[in-house]
Amino acid sequence: MSEIRLPVERFSPQIKEVKPVEPVYIIGDVSYYDRLPSEPTERSRHTLLPMSLVGDWVRDFVDDWNSKNDKKKNIGWKVDMEDEALINPNFGSAQHYAEVNYDAEGNLTNFISDGILWENGKLDTRTGIATPGSVVAPIEKREDGYYVHCFWQWRPAPMDSEIKVPAELTDPKDIEEFKALNTGEWFLTTPGGFASFVGDKAEDVAKREALEEAGLRVEKPVFDKKSFNRANIRTKINVGFSTFERIGDEMDDEGEKLFGKMAVRIDKFRTTDDMVSAAVNFAREELDLISSGN
Repeated sequence: MSEIRLPVERFSPQIKEVKPVEPVYIIGDVSYYDRLPSEPTERSRHTLLPMSLVGDWVRDFVDDWNSKNDKKKNIGWKVDMEDEALINPNFGSAQHYAEVNYDAEGNLTNFISDGILWENGKLDTRTGIATPGSVVAPIEKREDGYYVHCFWQWRPAPMDSEIKVPAELTDPKDIEEFKALNTGEWFLTTPGGFASFVGDKAEDVAKREALEEAGLRVEKPVFDKKSFNRANIRTKINVGFSTFERIGDEMDDEGEKLFGKMAVRIDKFRTTDDMVSAAVNFAREELDLISSGN
């Protein structure tokens, strides 16, 4: 198999200062915080590289893996030339669309712009419509208030706008390797994930992900809200909250780096994960902790 080595010694990521935050108390193996906990100090060795750069290595890896393991890997995203779309039935599609105006008879009258339209979730192969996933905020009531049970999760895509690509880097390969070693961020997050099949219910997705990612059995998740979405994303993600009981340990999902088991008081909970924020804010509204603005 062809070898690829990222030049860590040359493009090492910037050091991030993190001040430790101690929990106010610990129950079992769960740390409770009345302010935001400190994030992990070690960067996960999990990043993104364009297939144009590592495609041969990936194909060799997949072939080698499949020859040695019962659980087979595959490169899921395919180009659909007829629909001009990039499609993976398990995760969604991205299609080049035109934004247009039309009149009362249906005649196209104006081309406004073009862009990318996303379907996010398990695709119905007949209609191309995705079944959305779910994000749920498990809420525990204690004497000093409500707590959001959460964990740190590494997401490999984000890049801080303050990180600048050095001017001396002009080779596209060098630039991609620099970006790969300087992207990614720890997010304070709650259980969530993709639907497993077309028509999968929001509540069932939430129950499955809470058990797998956090060892929580959610009792009756409430889903009356959807996530915020940009104009080019068609599929709204279900966001909700639920009471729960802990029945096991969190599972380190393949391909996902999860870290820690904690609870943050809901009035102090903050995250840059918009879908998790939507779920927690929904819980705040339903628990009469904030006004919904309606």
